[in-house]
Amino acid sequence: MLFSNCLPKVEHRLCARHVYANLRKKWKGLQYRDIFWRIVKSSNKVDYNKYIKEMQELDIAAWQFLENKGPKHFCRLFFQAYAKCDSVDNNMDEIFNAFILVERFMPIWTMLDTIFKKVMTRVASRKQMADHLRQDICPMILKKLEKAKDLCRWWHTSRGGNGMYSVTHGSQGFVVDMLAKTCTCKVWELSGIPCYHALAVMREENMDLTRFVR
Repeated sequence: MLFSNCLPKVEHRLCARHVYANLRKKWKGLQYRDIFWRIVKSSNKVDYNKYIKEMQELDIAAWQFLENKGPKHFCRLFFQAYAKCDSVDNNMDEIFNAFILVERFMPIWTMLDTIFKKVMTRVASRKQMADHLRQDICPMILKKLEKAKDLCRWWHTSRGGNGMYSVTHGSQGFVVDMLAKTCTCKVWELSGIPCYHALAVMREENMDLTRFVR
């Protein structure tokens, strides 16, 4: 039975790192690698179509290989926003796999019971850490936002009313809706963390960015 038949309403993703490993068996070189990851990490149609064209011009057969794999399963553009996860690989699974390395070789009942207690202890310790934070956003997210704030200064904003803003840089332009907490680049919706364009608006309007982390 297919996994999709067991959980038909759950979004199914493929690990882009494994997709690339299969691509690299026949199409080697930095050009293929770089374009592949640009395609995978594109969250809007403009960038996605641009890099698709580059791959097609490089080697149409390589693009056909990716098309047959189903880009909707490993490209950010097609990911659903409800999970608030823009990860394109299975690093989280690998981390958990390493976390239970010893337990995997135990008898089934002992394994499940030990993993349950180990996860429960980890969740409790993380909750205790969170209780002592001075802000509502975890340190790693704050670090990402601080780094992004340095890059957003190159973007120019224009107020459109009702929480809408046009944000531009050179020939690039996006529409930010501060009320809906969305941007046409789709980065904000996918990760829950404001994108450069939203941060440019917050900087211009002197807004508290912690209010906009979803």
